[in-house]
Amino acid sequence: MGVDLESGNPGSYRRPLYHVVIINGEGRVIENQESVPLPRLIRLVWQYRPDTVAFDNIMELADNRKTLTRILEMFPVETRIVQVTLDKTGFRSMRELAKPYRDLVGPGKLTPGRTAYLAALLASQGQGTPVRVVEQRTLITVSKARSPTGGGYSQQRYQRRVRASVLNATMRVKEALDRAGLDYDMSYRRSEGGLESAVFTVYASREKLVGIVRPHRGLDYVVDVKPVYKVNLNIGAGEPPRTRPVIVGVDPGITTGLAVIDLKGRILLLESGKNLDRGALLDKIARTGRPILVAVDVRDPPETVKKLAAQLGASIYSPPSDLSIAEKRALAAKALRGSTPEDSHQRDALAAALKALQVLDGKLKHVESQVRRIGLDINVNTVKEAVLRGLTVAEALEAAIEQELESLQKTPAGSGETRRKSTMPNPRGCSQQGSELEIVIEHLKSRIRELEDENERLREDIERRITSFKAEVYRDSLLEKMTHQIEILTGQVETLKSELASSSKQLARMEDLLVRVWKRELVVAPRLRSLTVSNIRRVVERMGSLEGEILYLENPVYEEKALDEAKRRGVLGIIVTGSVDVSLLAKAARKRLIPVVLLNSGGRPEYLSESIVVLPAGIAETVRRERRALEEAASASLRIENIIKEYRIERSRRG
Repeated sequence: MGVDLESGNPGSYRRPLYHVVIINGEGRVIENQESVPLPRLIRLVWQYRPDTVAFDNIMELADNRKTLTRILEMFPVETRIVQVTLDKTGFRSMRELAKPYRDLVGPGKLTPGRTAYLAALLASQGQGTPVRVVEQRTLITVSKARSPTGGGYSQQRYQRRVRASVLNATMRVKEALDRAGLDYDMSYRRSEGGLESAVFTVYASREKLVGIVRPHRGLDYVVDVKPVYKVNLNIGAGEPPRTRPVIVGVDPGITTGLAVIDLKGRILLLESGKNLDRGALLDKIARTGRPILVAVDVRDPPETVKKLAAQLGASIYSPPSDLSIAEKRALAAKALRGSTPEDSHQRDALAAALKALQVLDGKLKHVESQVRRIGLDINVNTVKEAVLRGLTVAEALEAAIEQELESLQKTPAGSGETRRKSTMPNPRGCSQQGSELEIVIEHLKSRIRELEDENERLREDIERRITSFKAEVYRDSLLEKMTHQIEILTGQVETLKSELASSSKQLARMEDLLVRVWKRELVVAPRLRSLTVSNIRRVVERMGSLEGEILYLENPVYEEKALDEAKRRGVLGIIVTGSVDVSLLAKAARKRLIPVVLLNSGGRPEYLSESIVVLPAGIAETVRRERRALEEAASASLRIENIIKEYRIERSRRG
């Protein structure tokens, strides 16, 4: 699809109209529309789903980058957006690009229709540069399936069981992503006994997670997996890269706080947002400067911060112990001159960055004093940055001196080129440039030897400290791992306790019912949802003979054949709840001498299982009484019929 602006202008009072041309693989026009407004243009893209949409100037869609990004997000993800006038050599005009295609485009001025056709033709032959970069990510959310309300046991235990289920599901997702070797960020909300929720931002398409993490909706937790697309623009050099060194404070979580300060403690950025992934954080940080240190307010940096620092190429600062809320408030209030951040996440991020600068302030001042003592015009900020990145002061000074030596050696003697002026006083009698350089070099070599000695002493000290530090790290990591395992096991124990309590109640209830059956206060009866032949046979297969048994029927729906089957099996009677109409069933059953008795409000069934109930013993006696009455009535009726039959036979003989 080729598109060219026909009239109007984005951002003006005249809404823009476009000329749209769609060609097939052979270059033949299959659609040509004039005066197309932007909504219709977007609809046509979705209708035809072209491989590529080509423009001669992408800014004909919008008058600023933000609006353009929002518009391009409305296009299908799989469609390439190309500006044909941009290539590796730079910008080329459509008039220049049209020269080889005059036979196809036609002579004369390039009208919007011709320009749109030419753009489509050029894009089909690989001309141009994609201006939209779509980053595919996947968001995995693990959360509670329902609000924690009381069940058959205490509400707190129920809540802990649900949170433990969320924790277990979160750990399974994490293990699956780790096994697959996928890059991801993880944030979560802790709670007593487990987790309230967890969010994974996986830096991979949804298709790559097939078979690794599956959506799930259960009684306790939900795992939701959905793709997320982020659109970036590639339409020029953009803003020049910033070079000032900065310190970044991060408070990761479902809501992430971000703070950026310079080496003077000035706040360059302070904000927070929900589900901010690593890419969004990198974009925000890149606009402020060159990060040399990433700081957190807790002793153990989260995995998300470690990955962020690695991508930034920065060191990590974490305090010896977690910062208290009072200390974080004091640090933030001092930097903001008495005002407070918008939320606690911004406060924690800002306090982490300020704490890092505060702790390193003495080292930075030491750098300044060392540079002054050397007496060379070395860029002090370069040395500071090297120190903050993890070098010792001696190593940073050596690196700066080495750069100075390289610059001096590259400058030919007597060339007259301007050099950095040494603050060291020139010896008397050295007036020529070559002599000055020799003296400076000798001085620097002497300083290097001194620094090498100091460096050797510092290395030995560092080795001793590293040995001690490794032992502490191993102990802390082992403690953290065991603490995490304890949390998981605690959640599982609470779940098992809840299930045990429920099972104990059920067992006590069963024992009570069996004792009452043994005392003949209750009778056992098969339970049928409706009276069908298949249901009766299913009961017989499971329980054996029904001779002399009472059936408990939940629904008065019946089959005539089922009544015959019940009579053949020797069923004593049928009991039905008293809230339904059983007149038809009772009438049909009486013909087969099977009484139907309503279970009145004075008694109710107790369910032992899906197929067995226990009933008050009095209802069984009622059934037997009704059965005897039906049998006596049937017997009396049979006697009367026999008397009448004998009378008729006798009368016929007399006649």
